[in-house]
Amino acid sequence: MVSILIDNELLLRSFQPDDAPALFKAVDESRTHLRPWLRWVDATTKQEHILQFIQRTQQQLHNQQALELGIFHNREIIGGIGMHDWDHLLKKAQLGYWIKKEYEGKGIINTCLVRFIAKWKASSAKAIS
Repeated sequence: MVSILIDNELLLRSFQPDDAPALFKAVDESRTHLRPWLRWVDATTKQEHILQFIQRTQQQLHNQQALELGIFHNREIIGGIGMHDWDHLLKKAQLGYWIKKEYEGKGIINTCLVRFIAKWKASSAKAIS
């Protein structure tokens, strides 16, 4: 499991199967807000879809193909951040993120991205663990 402490209120950490209900609720509450940018939102209609996503991301982390972390504010899931298409040879990946509407404009994504990238960069020569 990957965990990056941002400050006293914010934590980035790998999603666990127990997070499925809260993650589904966060996505469901943000569906209209996220739809224009994230194609997966409309395909995520059941908690089971979230559980499958979590299991898939755990396998991708194990295989060092991708890294998906939840953004937790005071232990509540408020978003997600991750890197996809992880190319170890070229040391590059695509970044993605989302956050619930009520947390926009507070600098949370910027702060999380800076720490996330710093962690990845520091670990790029070896596997993130």
